[in-house]
Amino acid sequence: MSSKRILVVEDEDLIRRILTETLADEGYLVVEASTADEAAELLVKAQDGFAAVITDIHTPGMRDGIEVGRCAHEQDPDIAVIYVTGRPDAMQAVGGLAPKDAFLRKPYLPSQILALLRTLDR
Repeated sequence: MSSKRILVVEDEDLIRRILTETLADEGYLVVEASTADEAAELLVKAQDGFAAVITDIHTPGMRDGIEVGRCAHEQDPDIAVIYVTGRPDAMQAVGGLAPKDAFLRKPYLPSQILALLRTLDR
C-alpha cells in the first residue's frame, strides 16, 4: 500500500470517480480536479506536493493538461506526470517527455494507470 498523494485531472465525472476509487483502494491519497485551471491552482498551493499527476490533455477552461504537466514540473522537476487522451495527435504539443512522464491513450483500464505509477516510481 502507498500513502503517496496523486492529483487526478479529468473532466469526465465517471472516469474521474473510477480512477480515484481505484487509486484510493491501492492506498494512494487522491486529490481530484475537473479542469486544468483547478489543477494548476492545486499544484501551486499544495504544501506537501504530489508524487504524481494523472491528467487528461483536453479539459475545459483556459489551460489544458499539457500546461498542468508543465506546472507540475515547475513545482517539482522529479514528479511523474501521466498524460491521457483519446486523441494521440495531441501529444505532439507536449514535446519530449520527462524521465518520469508517460502517455496513455483512452480508453484505458485503471490497472494500466496503476502499472504506470509503479514503473514511474522507480
